[in-house]
Amino acid sequence: MAKYVEFDGSVIGIENKNFKIIDSSKNVKKAAQHYQSLIKRFDTEDEDSIKQLVGNSPMLTEEIANTIADIADLSAKEKAGLQDQSFSDQYNIFNDFLIKFLGIQMPSLDDDSDEDEDDSEVETDPKSPDEN
Repeated sequence: MAKYVEFDGSVIGIENKNFKIIDSSKNVKKAAQHYQSLIKRFDTEDEDSIKQLVGNSPMLTEEIANTIADIADLSAKEKAGLQDQSFSDQYNIFNDFLIKFLGIQMPSLDDDSDEDEDDSEVETDPKSPDEN
């Protein structure tokens, strides 16, 4: 059964256009090539994960915009307009391409600190009845 990535064009600054992109062989190939390019370009030499993420951000934004423009067949003007749109929205579209077309997923950009705090509270709760 065919899989689709669907999104409202206004999310990437293209008004009055909805996108429904099928998992054609051509689109799967494009997604794979862009993902491989991203992985090859990702600099992992810095041991500090924050510096690593920040250092790779320009490359990530460029590669993700290139992927969307290529797979969605955007014009040069539409592609240029991606620079002024939400990176989080573009990241989610890119991730949808990976999930639906390749069966892989990028890490979430969401702040997971709330989940970590909840876990630490459970682990260190002094009122727990199991600690007798």
